[in-house]
Amino acid sequence: MKILVCQPPGRFPGDRYVCPFPSRWTSMFQGYPVFIYYPYELAYLSTLLKREFPDDYVKLIDGTYLRFTAEDYIQYLDQEKPDWLIFEVDTVTYKESLRIAKAMKAKYGTRVIITGQYPTAFPESVIADGMDYACIGEFEYAVVDILNGLDPKTISGVYPNSYRKVLDIDSLPDPEDEDIRRIDYSYCGGHRWTKYREIEVHASRGCPYTCDFCVAGTVYYEKENWRFRSPQRIVAEIENLRRKYPEMEGCWFNEETHIIRKKDIMSFCQALIDSGNNDLRYEAMANHQRIDEEILEMIKKAGYYKLRLGIETIDEATGKSIGRKTKADRLHELLRSAKRLGIEIYGTFMIGASGSTPEGDRKTIDYGKKLISEDLISSWQCSISVPHPGTTFHKKAQENGWLATNDLESFNGSSGTVVSYPNYSSEQIMDSVQLMSREFRDARVQETVRPKRSLAAEKTAILKQDKPEIDKLVKSMNARFESDPKGAAEEAEMILEKFPQLLSPRYVLGKVAVLEGQLQQAREQFEYVYKTAVDYDDALMFGAGAHYRLGMICIEEDKRDEALQHFKMCMHLSPDHQEARKQYWQLIPDTIPEAEPAVVS
Repeated sequence: MKILVCQPPGRFPGDRYVCPFPSRWTSMFQGYPVFIYYPYELAYLSTLLKREFPDDYVKLIDGTYLRFTAEDYIQYLDQEKPDWLIFEVDTVTYKESLRIAKAMKAKYGTRVIITGQYPTAFPESVIADGMDYACIGEFEYAVVDILNGLDPKTISGVYPNSYRKVLDIDSLPDPEDEDIRRIDYSYCGGHRWTKYREIEVHASRGCPYTCDFCVAGTVYYEKENWRFRSPQRIVAEIENLRRKYPEMEGCWFNEETHIIRKKDIMSFCQALIDSGNNDLRYEAMANHQRIDEEILEMIKKAGYYKLRLGIETIDEATGKSIGRKTKADRLHELLRSAKRLGIEIYGTFMIGASGSTPEGDRKTIDYGKKLISEDLISSWQCSISVPHPGTTFHKKAQENGWLATNDLESFNGSSGTVVSYPNYSSEQIMDSVQLMSREFRDARVQETVRPKRSLAAEKTAILKQDKPEIDKLVKSMNARFESDPKGAAEEAEMILEKFPQLLSPRYVLGKVAVLEGQLQQAREQFEYVYKTAVDYDDALMFGAGAHYRLGMICIEEDKRDEALQHFKMCMHLSPDHQEARKQYWQLIPDTIPEAEPAVVS
């Protein structure tokens, strides 16, 4: 069997880019290639299938990372000709993924398994759309049963049956790190707001809360659950990553909520300390309701530098409606303790939730301003509350006539709200979103007017007073390169003597070395650029071009696998880089094995 495990396409019609997280929500950005999360559940599925079906061809394709359109995906899959196609989708990504799946079924008779939030909410629609299987909730072992040929009527977690029993997460192998590289999802800064180069690791799964807006709490699982992995397994995974990626600086525990049972987090922290892995930097998603000062002190010793806390709302009526109560006084005291210990806080706030009013959201804005002005949170996220299908919020919205649209791709939490209340219109909700963004920005104390950037960005930063001189020097260097490359190289060297943090002169030195046939010197310059430009904004500006140039050097050196990796990374950072895309499509056929001839009986 040829089995392809697929993350949805990353580029939608209208130059829109998606950042999927099906058990949470998918964001969508117009004209901006936003950072991408590591597709952890598909990654676990991929390695599980490789373990369970060792004689079959299993491959994970991240079309989101590659910025594939649906047409790109079809072009790629035309070369693979899969027997099985597995997608994890949500409301936003279902329609484009369906286009791809239908094309494969029509051309090759491919059987399709759809997993994720959307088939859990609407399994009948998925089957009516011609798909073969719709998985309900957590799906790894349900897919194994399907591929083993079991009758779907007997498989729990596969429509028409309901949820299956939650799995033992320690039964899973470590997630995929061959078909996709975990370090490639670790850009810092940007919208990701990580200070260090942190690889995503999932130490737990599930959520014991049932907030009405949450997919994990009310859709992916039949009832509340939360499972923490064996501390020894997590530590072993971290140590494997350290050996493979020495440039790794830490881990981001990006599960739904990292801290629930005190004994689990204390035991895990002790394991990090005992193994010597507390020299890394960690951050985690967490519920502030489950944290006390003893936990804060322990995670600090274990290497944690930041917690991401879901504050959401401070309004009592809104909190009661969504199922999330925040005791302002207790939270304030907790944040003061975190500040004293040197633990940063990333706060998430929500506008337009069920039960919200203009006055209630105003309370939350005022409370957030207070936290920022006291430097108790270092960064924040303003979320537009979305009633994802299958959630309690969506049911409320349907029953009360709150939905302003049924366009699936609008349920993305970033392009606008999809609800409008009798006492709080969609226009007013978006006004509150803008108000929160503006007032939170203005609430910063004078010393921290600029948001704290990643450490990588600080290494390449320039002083404001130096910018005019730098702009003049770089402009002269770039202009001279066209007619006098060697002279441009001399200017680049002079610029680096005064401003060694700049990357553009090194890029020019690399291009000149290529022209002179000095490929090793060129490689050194371009590798320096992309290894330094790991802040996402720097990567967009400098990393993409460096990866393309290195890819071309690898072609010259007949290192085709390495070349392909560089072209992939260039496409991720610069989706319109036509030369990188051209090289990618030329190299891809070499990576796909020929189909085995059919056995004639």
